[in-house]
Parts: sequence; structure tokens; C-alpha cells
Amino acid sequence: MNKLALSVALLSLCAACGSAESDSESGGGPGGNGGSAPYTTESDLPEDVAEAGLGASQTKAPVAGTCLTSAPLEAVGLELPDTQGMASVGRAREALQRDPAEIPWPSRIRTSDFLNYYRFSVAQPADAQGEAFVTAQAKYRFLYNAANPSGVFTGQWDVAITLQALPQKARAAHAFIAVVDTTPSMAGVGLGRAKAVLAALLKSAPAGDHLVVLTTDPKQEALVEIDLTGPAEREQALAAVGALDLGAEAPITDAIDRAYALAETKQGSGVPARVLLISDGGGDVTRLNEARIAAGSTPGQAPILLTAIGTGSSNTFRSTLLRRASEVGRGPYVYVDSEDEAENLLGTRLAELTELALDEVSLQLEVSPFFSVEQGDGEPSEPRPQYLAPGGSMTKLVRLVPCKFGGWPDDAALTVTAKFSGKTATWTGNLHELKKLPHPLVDKALAVDAFANALRARDTERLGAAKALIEGTLKAGADAQLTEIQGLLARHPMTP
Repeated sequence: MNKLALSVALLSLCAACGSAESDSESGGGPGGNGGSAPYTTESDLPEDVAEAGLGASQTKAPVAGTCLTSAPLEAVGLELPDTQGMASVGRAREALQRDPAEIPWPSRIRTSDFLNYYRFSVAQPADAQGEAFVTAQAKYRFLYNAANPSGVFTGQWDVAITLQALPQKARAAHAFIAVVDTTPSMAGVGLGRAKAVLAALLKSAPAGDHLVVLTTDPKQEALVEIDLTGPAEREQALAAVGALDLGAEAPITDAIDRAYALAETKQGSGVPARVLLISDGGGDVTRLNEARIAAGSTPGQAPILLTAIGTGSSNTFRSTLLRRASEVGRGPYVYVDSEDEAENLLGTRLAELTELALDEVSLQLEVSPFFSVEQGDGEPSEPRPQYLAPGGSMTKLVRLVPCKFGGWPDDAALTVTAKFSGKTATWTGNLHELKKLPHPLVDKALAVDAFANALRARDTERLGAAKALIEGTLKAGADAQLTEIQGLLARHPMTP
């Protein structure tokens, strides 16, 4: 791809996105037009992308002399920011489900979190081989009037790319080292949800797993240390969890160090270890032993992954320590907004939160240089190996923007290459053919993206456009996740 054209496109995108989450509640949401914005002519297209995600429409006009209809395909490395982050979904849902509903703070919304949380299940192709497969769907975009497509083709394409890991047939017994924050700030909701997390883990962890529960109190021995072999052991552990109480103020980073010392011992004896950090986010991130955590999570035969689990009220919750710990520990970062969500995450999705199937994941798109590629949230704060759990999926939503309005390249081929664990999976397609095929994956990805970006924008028009898009998508087929989003959107005080 012409590097100058691509650079202009990505710089105009990233200059406005500001994807890093802030704990401050003062950050206002970015503006901009959504997928159903009232554009009626080519001249109405905005000069800049107004925010992160694909809720905005067009990049700046292409640089003169770069519009080539006939040229070899060129490769674009796709950014995979926080592919395991999901926490901002739970925080937004908690705010919207209050009575009366509250407006989620825009600075706490990460579009990638929503695409990670509302997972996409893709049917396995008949010719799929190995540990994973990659697929893509595409649909073209029209100009919009107040509510409906105008029929004028912009030349833009929305493309959803999904890497799907195959389910694991069996796994070795794991050692879960759970660190529970028992400092005074966890009083009430925080500690109650922490207990629900541990209870869900005790119910769903496979027989043969080993569980250790540590608290932030340095004087307290392990609250639980038990092999999960049968009902009696689980009941014993549940009783201990039920009696869990608050302790004195103590640095949670010291407790994380104790957990890693134990995890390293387990790993040394050949037992895969996972650290679960359960907290309301209090703690000094500068005291986090990043070198030790990073050394344990280095890609290899059995890295120690750290799963960060946020509890507590979303109004007082702080994310900096937990997000950073999960980034360095290469594990998921989630937020538990209810006991039901504890059951969902630590029950239904336990493998997704604690296991690893594909490591050092990367995605590459080959496309005509006639298009620039918009990628949404922008690059992560620092490059790091991404991974995928067994049975899990990773969806990347991109937009192809032509260098000429409504234009079309001579070569409409697309190739997606996924690399992981020293292996490769490839998908090939053609825009001419893709436009004739159903595209439920793109439709759902765009609906989720529109919801997240409408929350960031705090704009009635954007919220209304997201509502219409979700309703239209649901008419094509039932989807429990989109139905949940539809209900949450209806509770937003600014939704028309």
C-alpha cells in the first residue's frame, strides 16, 4: 500500500482517538458523525475521523498522485490493541442498570473491550485444519440521509476479520493462585462480588485443579489451599470463602509478589499456574513488580498469565493498576458488575479467562493500494504478544476507504493471514463475491461498534443511529448479546 496515503489515513484517525482509558471522570466524549450520520453529498463527508472506532466515516482526502486503480496487493499489519480487555463493558452496564440509569463516563469506554466481550462465534469451515481458522466478511457503505441509505455507493467497505481458536479436547490440571483485596475500600459491594467470583470458580474449575486463595493481609496464611477433587473439598473451600472478611490496609502489590512466588513454585513442578487478581483497583501502580510479572508471562511452553478481575462500585472503582497488571501479565481484564456476571465469567467463560491456545498472534491484511485502511482504536501503548484461549475468537473491524469517492480498484482481492505459535492460517476472498454473500458477522460487529462509540460520544443523534442499526440487525436474526445491548441502550437517558 502507498505508505504516504496509509500514514495520512492512520494519523488522522489516531490524532483524535485518544484510546487510553483514564480513571478521571472529567474526560468528555469525542464528537463526530456515526454510521447513520446525515450525509447527503460527497462534499458532506467530514474532513477528519472524529473519534476512535469505526463509528466515524471518512479519513482526510488522499494525497494527490497516490490513487492507483491497478497495482499489486500490499500488506497492512493489523493492530491488536488489548485483545483480552473487557472491563469497560461491565462498568458501562452497571451505570445503565442503576435506578435511575446513569450515563457512563465516555473516558471509560474502550471500543475494543466491547468487541472482545461480545464474542463472535463463527462456523468452522469444512476444510479447516490445525488449531485455528481465520475468516472475513465485507459489506459496502452508502451515503446516508436522515435515517436511510441513499443508494449512492461511497466506495468504502466495512470488513470484519475473525480468528477462531478450536476448542481444546483436554488440558492438564491447573493451579489457580487468587489474590483477594481485603483492604477497607472493598467493604460492601466489592467484597461481596469478590466472594461471588471465588464461589463461581470453585463450582466450575475442573476436578484435579488446585486452588490457593491469598489476601492482602501479610500476616494471614492462605485462606484456602486445596485440591479440587470432589464435592467435599469444594464445600470446605466455599465455607472458607463465605467467612472472608476485611483486614487492615496493606499494599496489594506485596500480595501479588507472594502470589507470583507461589505460582513460580507450581510452574517449576510442572503445573501450569494462573494468577487471579481480584480488587477494586486500589493500589500504587508504581510499586507493581512489572519485571517479575513480565518474566513469568513470556511466551513459551507454559507462561504464567495474570487475569485481573475488577469488583466494587463502578463509581469508585479505579482501573490503572488492574489494567496494567493484566497488560504485563498478558491476561484478560474484566469487571464483575453483579453476582450473575461472576457466574458468567468464572463459569461459562473460565477457559477464556485462564487458558491459552494460540500465542504470539498477529493479523495481516493484503489489499489493493487503492484503499487506505482505518483500524479503530489505534495502537496499544506498547507492542506485546497477543494470545487467544481455546475456543475463543478475536474480531477485528476495519474500514477500506478508496482514494477516489465511489471508486473501484482493478484487483478487488483480499487476503488475511493469521500467525500464531509459529503457525499460519490464511483466508482469501474477493470484494465482488463478498458483496453477494450474507454478512452477519459484519452487521453484528458494526452494531457493537456503534453502541460503544455512541456511549463515548454522549450524543443523542449517535445514540439514535446506534439504536436503529441494532434494531435492523436483530430483524435479520435473533442474537442474545445484541438483545442485551438493545436493552441497555434503551435505558440510556439520552437515547431518543
